[in-house]
Amino acid sequence: MGRRRKYLGILSKIALPLIIMVILVLVAGCSTSQESRPSASNAPPVAGNDSVPTSNGLTQTNAGGAVEIQVKWLADKKDSLVFDVSMNTHSVDLDKYDLKQLTVLHDSQGNAYQPLSWSSAAGGHHRSGKLIFAVPSSLNEGGTKFLHMVIRNVAGVKERSLEWDLG
Repeated sequence: MGRRRKYLGILSKIALPLIIMVILVLVAGCSTSQESRPSASNAPPVAGNDSVPTSNGLTQTNAGGAVEIQVKWLADKKDSLVFDVSMNTHSVDLDKYDLKQLTVLHDSQGNAYQPLSWSSAAGGHHRSGKLIFAVPSSLNEGGTKFLHMVIRNVAGVKERSLEWDLG
């Protein structure tokens, strides 16, 4: 019995700290920040313009409610704004969120624009797709200083803000 008790004592001294470390690593890996983080600056071509420079990058990120949303401004079509959206999580079913219903785009002149479409395949915890808007006339005319995207009610976060500064 003495030998068994000795091994159990050693095992408990090693196992408990090891289990705590594993739990902490898992929690830290699944945690995200609430802040938007802009990436490196680039310029997307937009409807009739060769480019619209953004001072804070093409890709914007917002994380909260255990979901990270990354939105990259693309330039696929002449008559529309195309955003590549990626949503990632370890714990939330993302298939129930229709970004066409949950997203609005604002310009610096106070105009609001609803998406024309949201195309995305189901993905569970990892979902991506294209969010498409008509090109705001203020953008074509060079009259807007920013585009501000609001995504509402994803994973318990009331509003997620993503902004592209245009100079």
